[in-house]
Amino acid sequence: MIPDVLITSRNRAGSVLMSTSPGKGYDVRNVISIGEVGSPPPTGLRRHTRRVIRLEYDDVEYESPRFSYRGTTWEDTANLVKFCRKIATDQSKTLVHCAQGIRRSTASATVLFAVCLGPGGEDIAVECLLRARDWTIAQGARATADVFIQPNRRVVYMADLMLGLGGALLNAVEARPEFKYRDVFDRTTVAYPG
Repeated sequence: MIPDVLITSRNRAGSVLMSTSPGKGYDVRNVISIGEVGSPPPTGLRRHTRRVIRLEYDDVEYESPRFSYRGTTWEDTANLVKFCRKIATDQSKTLVHCAQGIRRSTASATVLFAVCLGPGGEDIAVECLLRARDWTIAQGARATADVFIQPNRRVVYMADLMLGLGGALLNAVEARPEFKYRDVFDRTTVAYPG
């Protein structure tokens, strides 16, 4: 079973959450909220009773000692996978947002779809991501930043390893021309601790 997913920016997430009430509007029950370290969550995040995970990390695929950015950690990714497993059978709408609705949120939605589908469903998970993007556009998302998506490969790869998919999820993401990657993710930059 694949949940309905709305992928969007932080600002639009606030609007959606403030307009949500049981039985009306978007009727969001689950939220994956991603922001930079120390950034505030969107308005209305805790307005209604729902399942929420809030993750804070920068939108980087590679960490460098020259910069102070913090990409997703193994702990962040483990918490995301655990949350996705918790809501995998829930047919309620799930809102997934990051600052722009382009990279971290789409990676997290891909992980949710992969968890729901299980091993062997990696290509379908990416198809679900593209359908979720199309549904988001149909619901009134801006036809600019919210249309272009490029899942954060660090998030996807770390979840791929945790789910025991052997790189299949990252391969499915990188194979899609819609995402316009200019390189192949250097998997040696992420060492699985477990």
